[in-house]
Amino acid sequence: MRRRLKIWGAALIMMTSLSGCGSARSIDNRTMLFAVGFDQAHSGAIQVTGEQVNPLASPAASVPAPGQSAGPSEVYYTGDGHTVGAAFSRMQLGSPGYIDVTDLGLVVFSQALARHGLYPELSYLMRGEQTRIIAYALVASASAAKVLRTVPKTSAGSAYEQLEEAETFAATAHPKIVATPLWKLYRSLWDTEEAAVLPMVGTQGAKIVFEGSALLSHGHLIGTLDPHLTAVLDTLLKGQEGLLITVHPKPHQVVVLRLLNSRTHYQLVNPNTLDVSLTGQAKVIEMSMGNVTVSHADAMLEQRAGQQVVHQVVALMHHLQAMPADPFGIGALARARYPAGWTSWQKGWAKRFRHVTVHVKVGIRIVLPS
Repeated sequence: MRRRLKIWGAALIMMTSLSGCGSARSIDNRTMLFAVGFDQAHSGAIQVTGEQVNPLASPAASVPAPGQSAGPSEVYYTGDGHTVGAAFSRMQLGSPGYIDVTDLGLVVFSQALARHGLYPELSYLMRGEQTRIIAYALVASASAAKVLRTVPKTSAGSAYEQLEEAETFAATAHPKIVATPLWKLYRSLWDTEEAAVLPMVGTQGAKIVFEGSALLSHGHLIGTLDPHLTAVLDTLLKGQEGLLITVHPKPHQVVVLRLLNSRTHYQLVNPNTLDVSLTGQAKVIEMSMGNVTVSHADAMLEQRAGQQVVHQVVALMHHLQAMPADPFGIGALARARYPAGWTSWQKGWAKRFRHVTVHVKVGIRIVLPS
């Protein structure tokens, strides 16, 4: 008899568990965010701003129910707490439900919060598989919430179209630098050799303004670069065109060149000396040289342009070493070239990088306009 009761009891438990997800969250109660911003609130608390696309505001969406207004195309929620989870749970939603951050496209961190470290925020967001793959990160010079509300959106499009536009904006925040994927920023928490670089933006009225870049090591913001030094950094990291070179061949003569493409090679000659070699092509975009033609002044212009780029790279290196920040992965070169010494350098690599002597060599070839 007892055996039968056990069998029936087990069957009843199985039937109950197969009948549905009684304790699971219903998808109908989900508030899905496609962008979030993190700011530092009062008393060290974290303030989270979440952005949700209002499906009723899209022309492709179903017609709102009688008495229901479509409302704005985006809906914002805010919450604050001493933990990331608490901040999200305190968001005042329009209806009972829960926040879903598993499919974000854009994450904005305020500069003040980044200086204190982003480990809690990154650990929370990395739970979402799609978020850690597709989301891009930016640093706001002031308020992350304000940047989030200013990011350009599709005025009349579906939720997926707006999500795609937010991702596109994050990936091309400025032509001179590409935003950092969230997974790469998360990896930098434990990377002792390479600093992460994020675009830094602000707001000016209803526009997003590019203000340079932020460098993070172990999840902490350790320094910033202005737009000009950011352009030099991006040239070294990606060989991306756009760096402007101004040359003064003689008094009252000005030639402005734009670097079209470049390649940078790094060689660690010894543990304390780094050689940086950059080669590339440049095009004349503005010229005021009197009766002197560009073709006659090629050699001189190329030499002056190379010297100008050397000065820019040296200024960037000095700025990075003062932080100290190593966004180039020179530490990885040191580890590969000097494995025995790396065991003692690893923990103090940033300080060691500060005292590395950098030699810069630049070769520029001018491409004449057609």
